[in-house]
Amino acid sequence: MAQRGGKRPGAGRPTGTTGAYKPEKEQKKNRSIKFSDAEWAIVQEKAKSAGYDSISEYIRAKALE
Repeated sequence: MAQRGGKRPGAGRPTGTTGAYKPEKEQKKNRSIKFSDAEWAIVQEKAKSAGYDSISEYIRAKALE
């Protein structure tokens, strides 16, 4: 296996630190939902007021209630 990283020893991201190395049950696939700009603004506001760090987390929580 080729050495990863830059020319300096220890350069680059450590092996196993990206999502690709998570157990299969923890990996998430990209999905797509279409919103108009007005709808997206409402979702952003609701996510922010509910205390979510990301809109994705808010949508996932609401969908799985």
